[in-house]
Order: sequence, then structure tokens, then C-alpha cells
Amino acid sequence: MKVSLLVPVLAVVAILSLGPILVAPNAFATSRLASIGPASFAVAGNNTCGCVPEALYITNPAPTEGVNPGDLVNVTYEWEIPTFHLADAGVLIHIPSIVMNFTVIKHPNLIIDLTQRNETIAGPGWSNASLATDSRLITTHFFFSTKLSYLSTQRIAVMSNVSYGTFRLEFRWQWSIWKPNLNATTVGNWSNNSEGPHHQDLITPSPLVRLASTTVRTVTVGGVFTARMEGIVTNQGEWLLEMEYPNGSVTTQVHEWGPNGTTSYFNATLPMETPGRRLPAGQYLVHVHTPHGAIIFSITVHLFLPATGTVTVLVSPGSCGSVSVNGTVVANGTNSTFPVGPVVLQAPSCPGLTFHSWSQSGGGMSFVAPKKSPTNATLYYNATLTATYV
Repeated sequence: MKVSLLVPVLAVVAILSLGPILVAPNAFATSRLASIGPASFAVAGNNTCGCVPEALYITNPAPTEGVNPGDLVNVTYEWEIPTFHLADAGVLIHIPSIVMNFTVIKHPNLIIDLTQRNETIAGPGWSNASLATDSRLITTHFFFSTKLSYLSTQRIAVMSNVSYGTFRLEFRWQWSIWKPNLNATTVGNWSNNSEGPHHQDLITPSPLVRLASTTVRTVTVGGVFTARMEGIVTNQGEWLLEMEYPNGSVTTQVHEWGPNGTTSYFNATLPMETPGRRLPAGQYLVHVHTPHGAIIFSITVHLFLPATGTVTVLVSPGSCGSVSVNGTVVANGTNSTFPVGPVVLQAPSCPGLTFHSWSQSGGGMSFVAPKKSPTNATLYYNATLTATYV
């Protein structure tokens, strides 16, 4: 339909950044490291469409008309608690940054970003849509595709400062196009929960957690990345941290039990390594999943190769003594630091036993002849070296 409206205000918004932090090792949690292949998008959780748990992906029919330079495309969204209770009033919800994506014919997609925001639940019914709106001024002529447009939080969960499962939130969004030459606006319909096979507009908010800020986003390969999280982190269960290659495949994941009790922070750790394989330097993504499966943070991390690497020595059995690394004796269960590059390994003789092989974990070392001693090896970054006898 077409209605005559006043000229809307062109909103200027900024994308806020919640940065990662590198801190001391976690004193509360225990963890287990694994290497996996599929992308984190496959994590199961509380959803009905295979989407990432508690994240929004809401489709809506795109405009059927063309636009011209000077036209204004507006988007807005709103939310409500379908089964509101008086105790819900005053609860804070955190809505992550939102992307509205429209497929365009023979032109790049039209993408409109809405900044992350905190809202307080005032009462029943839909929120004020005018509080969550943005516009894009059109600079060239084009037509929209017939593909469904969509609103997405890009796999990041909506959060609230109450226990998980307290209530569910429903979201909907709408677009409009203002044409100044006609002084008229075409208004699209509100999205509904029947649009598309991957539609997710009804979610259970994840407990509210914030990532403490820092400027550090660069870590050595073989080092440890730690995310300090504050908020509702206790008595939640097992968290998941994972690291992805730029192509989206997961290289490493750690399941880590969060703290119990009354503490308000949690230092979740993730080794910057891949078990059994060497991890190249480059840019990666670290995702933090709640025990309920939701992704609450996606952090860009830059890995670089260090100048030195720490070699931790294990001897099996331990009674066989110490290992020599570049002429330095390193006792069983201890470590020493060496410049990265070529190293010479030598295992001691062990009465009644024969040296069997060298092995390592974390991908920080490779061997020329893993079943010989002495042998040449290459140290890339921190590694745990094991000498095995039989």
C-alpha cells in the first residue's frame, strides 16, 4: 500500500565493539581440548529451524518495486514477551548488532546495520518500533530480487539479566521505502513466523554476560587465549570455546566447566593450537558458546609465530630419566625455552628398555625420524614432547 508520510530522519549509527581480553589462567574451570572439522553453525540448541540457538534470523518478503537515487529505504524491528508476567517488568535485554539484508538484481546486496542496544522491559505488548530503526539513502537505480530479505544477528544470541528459561522473546521487523519525488511511502508487512525454512524469531534469551574490554587481539601460536566474562556465569554448566579458520571450519574447541558459587566472573581459556597438527599464523575467529548452545561472542584473533617456544618434556616411563634438547638436559615433567627452528633431540639409555619413539602434542614440533634417537626436529612454537620406551 502507499501512504503519504513525513520525510523520515536519516539515522546515523555506530557499531559498538565489545573487545576480547587476555588475562591470567582460569582458577575455577577444568577443560578438555579437541580438534574438530565442521563449522560451529551446527551446534545444537533451543531452536526449531537448525539456526544458532537464541540468535535471530527473520525472513520477510522483499520490496517488489525499484528504487532511484534520493529514495530512502527504512527498516525497523520490535519485540515482545508473548506470555508477559509482572515479574518481567524492569528486566534488561541485550540485543546484538543486527543486519538487514536485501538481495538486489545486478547490484551488490543492500545491507543496513543496526547497532547493538540494551532495552528494559516496560510491560506487555510490542516495544516502540521507533527506538530501533535505521535508513539507507539510495544513490543508484536498481530493482530488488524476489528472494526473501532477512534480519540477522549473525549467529550472536540475544541476552537478558535473568536465569535461562525465564521467558521467551518474539521479534518482528518491517521495511518501508520513501520516494521524495512522489512524497509517498511504500510500507511492507511485518514479518511473521511462517516465512522461509530457516526463520527464527522466537527465542529464549541467553543469560546476560559481558566481555571485559581490552586492546589485545594478537596471540602467539601455541599460546593461550583467555576471555574474561562477567555477569551471569556461575552455576551454568559446561561452556564451549572454539577457534575457526577464516573459511568457517573449526580447528580447535575446548569444553570448560564454568564456576559454581557466587562469583561474577569467569576466565575461559582456549589454547591457540590444534592437536596433532601444526597451526599456521593468520587471522582466526574465537566463538564463545554458553552451556545452552548460544554464541554470545565472536572475537577476531590474529596469531603470529613466536621467536621462542617452550618445550615441556614427558618421559614414559618416567624412571628413564631426562631428555636432551639442543644439548640442554630437560627433566621429565619440566620445561625449557628454545629459539624456534632446528633442534636436536636425544633420549637417554634406559636399563631394561628400548627407546621407541618421539611424539608431540599441539603441533608445535615435527621430527625427521620420530623413531630414532638422536634425531633432528623443528620447533615452531610451544610443544609437549614425549619420549616413549618399551
